[in-house]
Amino acid sequence: MILNALVKRYDDTLDIPFGWQRRAVKFTINISLTGELLSITRLGDPEAKNASETFILPAIGKGRSGKKSYETVYFLCDNDGYMLGKDEKKFESARNFYHEVLKNDSSVVGKAILAYFNNEISQVAKDFEPKVIGDYIFKVEDEYITFDNIDMRLAWNEYSKENTREAGNELCAITGERGSIIKLHNKIELSGVTMGKQPLISMNAQKSFRSYGADVGDAPAQIGEVAAFKYASALNNLLKDEKHHKFWGNNDTLVYWADNDGEHEAEIFKYSLDSSLAPPNIKSELDTIAEHFAKGKLPNLQGCDWDRTFYMACLSPNAARISLRFFYQSTFGNIEKSILEHYKRLEIYSSRDEKFSMLPPWIIVNETKPEGKNATVMPFLSSQLMKSIVTDTPYPLTLYNLILLRIFAGKPINRTKSAIIKAILIKNFNEREVTTMSLNKESTNQAYVLGRLFAVMEKMQKDAAQAKSGTKLNSTIRDKFFSSACSSPASVFPTLLGLSVHHITPKNYSQQLEILKSKIINLLNDEFPKTLALKEQGEFILGYYHQEQDLYTSHKEDN
Repeated sequence: MILNALVKRYDDTLDIPFGWQRRAVKFTINISLTGELLSITRLGDPEAKNASETFILPAIGKGRSGKKSYETVYFLCDNDGYMLGKDEKKFESARNFYHEVLKNDSSVVGKAILAYFNNEISQVAKDFEPKVIGDYIFKVEDEYITFDNIDMRLAWNEYSKENTREAGNELCAITGERGSIIKLHNKIELSGVTMGKQPLISMNAQKSFRSYGADVGDAPAQIGEVAAFKYASALNNLLKDEKHHKFWGNNDTLVYWADNDGEHEAEIFKYSLDSSLAPPNIKSELDTIAEHFAKGKLPNLQGCDWDRTFYMACLSPNAARISLRFFYQSTFGNIEKSILEHYKRLEIYSSRDEKFSMLPPWIIVNETKPEGKNATVMPFLSSQLMKSIVTDTPYPLTLYNLILLRIFAGKPINRTKSAIIKAILIKNFNEREVTTMSLNKESTNQAYVLGRLFAVMEKMQKDAAQAKSGTKLNSTIRDKFFSSACSSPASVFPTLLGLSVHHITPKNYSQQLEILKSKIINLLNDEFPKTLALKEQGEFILGYYHQEQDLYTSHKEDN
């Protein structure tokens, strides 16, 4: 389905002819009409590391591999080995290739380019050492030599036609038209690919990866040349446009677009994922959407069609081909509703001043990182989380387990971790009693009540230390007993209750805590449970967080 959607995207938005593609270029080689190398110019902002400009240039065909990879030359745009002679073999291959392509061309530009390749490498080229790696195009008398130059366009189209085998008569699974089925698909320029550009579709050479009797020389899929060109061009174009992709987690890239080039829908979607980055006009629209959604409907926004089909795909770099983590399409209204439902599940009270009113997904996955400078998010977790958000399906339990692990390892039980646990308890376990915005004092859920009790006893310990020595404790019962209390209450709580007796002080607030402790104990059964299941551990943590926030707020008000 993703290929059909990309082909449609090409037909709706792009006017790039077959055999051409938009490519990012970083340098121009400025030559005279006699082929003399005048200078080399950096394109884009010279201060920006990856600055470039985009031009329509001949599509890159087969890749470079094998002992004679230097013989593969890309017309009008290539690296410094072919264009500047940094590699003699490559420059010689380029000279022969350009003579072959331009053998019937008599234009001024064509003669200038051939004269350039016939010359010896100039001192300018030898001395030029760029700070960044990138491709080069020609510039003759202030004209960029690209698709816009009609002579080079005709020359390349003629050469391509002569060197293309006769069209086959096989049926394309995408377009339904008959023609040649492509074996080597165009490569995709995805960020994070360690071996340069990689195709989205290819066949592995290993026998264990073959299926349906296919061999290495066969096409990897029943896809025609035109359809393959269109989907690759559309995807590469989306990956170059900041409005239609977002880097995600560990090298994942989320690509998204609306049917019929719906730009406003794409913009709203982008900032729905992180409203803190939204400009004022979009922030106002997001607030309007949230306000209407709370009433069970979506507002009428100018330029926004809630029934428009919206697409998204999560891509990850790989050694042999690009990995598709998920592809999803639905109406834009349904996707936006799913995102708002997700944010609604995350709502939880915090007594502190929080930077984000709504927690963006990148903050959620960052909470799963272990300690250490080089710690990273678990592979696939980002894409799994995003898929669950936009499709309104259960969250990955990997996320839940990792959050519990971080808490048991001593990480703070902050608003983000508690909000994640709350959302997962609602969506995955259908828990409603304890998944409230703030403390539920009436709940008799045993795990939740135990979490509340632990928070009260910890507060009593802190206050007692403050009253006796006037200093804050470096460690509390949370550091030593929390993990055991959360998983095996019966083995820990009798000890904790005995210790809490020593934490009563003459202060009025301490007496209030002792009364609160007694009230909470009255909500418990006669015996402490021996173990708590995975769901109950989340309820315990949520009870602890809710009670801690309530105590902090009450203490502030008393003071």
